[in-house]
Amino acid sequence: MKKLLLLAALLALPSMVFAQGFIAFQNATSPDTRVSTNLNGTVGFMDGTAQWVGALYLAPSGTTDPLSSSWQVAVTSTNRTGSFRGLFTAYNPLQLPAQFLSGTTYATMVRAWENVDGAYDASDWKGQSAIGSITPAGAAGPFPNVFGTGAGQIGGFQIVATPIPEPSSIALGLLGLGAVALIRRRK
Repeated sequence: MKKLLLLAALLALPSMVFAQGFIAFQNATSPDTRVSTNLNGTVGFMDGTAQWVGALYLAPSGTTDPLSSSWQVAVTSTNRTGSFRGLFTAYNPLQLPAQFLSGTTYATMVRAWENVDGAYDASDWKGQSAIGSITPAGAAGPFPNVFGTGAGQIGGFQIVATPIPEPSSIALGLLGLGAVALIRRRK
């Protein structure tokens, strides 16, 4: 019987060491982290008319390049509208995908976009947080929160719209290029 219990304990130990992690991924905090800049340059909550989606990205600890291929999507929030726009998923605790282990520190970043047409593209308002860090907990908690003002936590971030040049701006630019080419040719 003792051997059987010892064998069961030894088999359970690796699964506990390599258990997937849990975190709190909700940004209904104070100060509120839904800060954005709208097209008029005024600061406020993530506004606009469409739904907002947020995605939590994790990468190996020490990753500092936001464009690195190391970033993996850990979770994408549900769409939120109205007074709930910009609020990300309120699951607490949030169970991460199996590759993100408890007790391991990861670089973390949040990206958000306005889901105008159901796709993430250049016409959407979008933004990206600063890079933070988080160490997921085991199922017993306590669960570290991605958002907040503490060390490694993510505060508010700005949402910007990709500027699309008007036809008159493009025409003026082309006239300017033509003038430069004409002057160079005369010399």
